[in-house]
Amino acid sequence: ILIFVFFVNFLVNLWVKPELIRKHLGHDAGLKGWLYAVFGAMVMIGPPYILFPILGDLKKHGAKDSLLAAFLNNRSVQPIFMPVMAHYFGIPFTAILFALTFLSSFPSSILVEKLNRE
Repeated sequence: ILIFVFFVNFLVNLWVKPELIRKHLGHDAGLKGWLYAVFGAMVMIGPPYILFPILGDLKKHGAKDSLLAAFLNNRSVQPIFMPVMAHYFGIPFTAILFALTFLSSFPSSILVEKLNRE
């Protein structure tokens, strides 16, 4: 898996220019950047430790810290796990857990941005 991650990093460094990352995930990204970060994390599969090198490359190319934090916060909101969790824990518990995880990712990501600046 780690070899695959390094290969993806190589492709990102080869094809994705820093201007493109700054445009979509930088300080001027706005709502579009938040949508990319949040929903990108929800559809990304695999263990989170393989994403750290990729997120490090994105940060080097100008991605905003709060969007990277939002990505990591929303890694636990996986739609693919919802049916299994609903079966074992019930629909109300699953819905509340995912809603609270999703909603709490925004203030915590903004806090990470503010703390990282200081």
